[in-house]
Amino acid sequence: MGRFAKNLFCGLLAGATFFTSLQISLADDYEELVNLLMEKKILTRQEAEALIKKHRERLAKEKENTLDKSEIKKLKKLVQLKISGKVYLHYDYTVNSPKISENDYGEFKVTRAYLEVRKYFGKGKDNYFRTTVDVYQNTDGSYVVRLKYAYLNWKINNFLATEIGLAHRPWIDWEEHNGWLHRDVEKTFIEDSDGAHLLNSADMGIALKGKVGNLGYMFGIYNGEGYHGAENDQHFGKSVEGRINYSWGGLTTALHLAYIDNQDTADKVIVQPWIGFKNDNFLVAFQYIYNEEKNKNAPDYVNTGFSVNGDLYLKRFVGKPLTLFARYGYWNLDKDAENKTDYTQVDRWQVLLGASYDWNKYIKTSLAYKYVGYDIPAQNTESGKDYKDTIMAVMQVKW
Repeated sequence: MGRFAKNLFCGLLAGATFFTSLQISLADDYEELVNLLMEKKILTRQEAEALIKKHRERLAKEKENTLDKSEIKKLKKLVQLKISGKVYLHYDYTVNSPKISENDYGEFKVTRAYLEVRKYFGKGKDNYFRTTVDVYQNTDGSYVVRLKYAYLNWKINNFLATEIGLAHRPWIDWEEHNGWLHRDVEKTFIEDSDGAHLLNSADMGIALKGKVGNLGYMFGIYNGEGYHGAENDQHFGKSVEGRINYSWGGLTTALHLAYIDNQDTADKVIVQPWIGFKNDNFLVAFQYIYNEEKNKNAPDYVNTGFSVNGDLYLKRFVGKPLTLFARYGYWNLDKDAENKTDYTQVDRWQVLLGASYDWNKYIKTSLAYKYVGYDIPAQNTESGKDYKDTIMAVMQVKW
């Protein structure tokens, strides 16, 4: 047979080896075909041996790179898991404080460390079970672990989903993603102990949430004590909370409502309207908080306050991911609820100023200064000071 015919047969054989299934059992069929061509003198012995050798090498290599069914099953299970984490590393220096032990006091500390695991069910990312543990420092200085979230997120339809278990409360997490973007530095004003200090971010219960066009919402029934408090109420003794928010362009408005029914302490009513605007250059947000404390054997108290905060994004001007941020807040306790001998139970106001820099998608650093003034006679405090000011150097690491 001519040289052209031989080249054509060799090319066809090479193509056959490329498109053949990866099963090793096909190796015998291929070799039989090559041997038959050699017997018919279409291929020389050297050409046949070279083709068989190359074919065996290819099959061996493909076998090494092929996963068996059990390995593929394991990988599918692994793909359905998501593991992530976040930690806030601080060096805080308190220059002055009403407490003597906090004056001229500096400390390296971890304010929070979160480890999150999600197990997804089915296709997509709408149905999953989330577990998040929270590492924090307790009063004796030890770092301890507690459960922050443990809930089933189940998408019912395109407009409705539910969280069942130790789940989000409607407000704080939402504000941390839309208005106050510096949780690594300080908590939101409604949670901050130097702010309103009314509730925390998670609780045992069930919530419904969703979005219809530009309208978002979340409503839930919870124990009411939060994720680091024990349920101790009889009868109904639950918290009913909700949030609606609406956005158009960069403008967003929201309303947060809560009724927290307590057995041994005052029932709480919270009404919190919020408005914010955000674009590529800046963010500004304002909120008003109304809190009524319905006491069982004492007069009712009405506490009110507000906060305004803003971010200025300098990347457009300096070419670096640098942000300046600030917050002012004021909390006014009912005069019948004040205690002029305890600086934690009087009217207070705060100013927080800072700058942050995003090194990459994993690491952000911030430098901030926080001043809190207390409406208390200075002589009624341990140190003779009616204010506290703290300098904070912060690193947030997430993965």
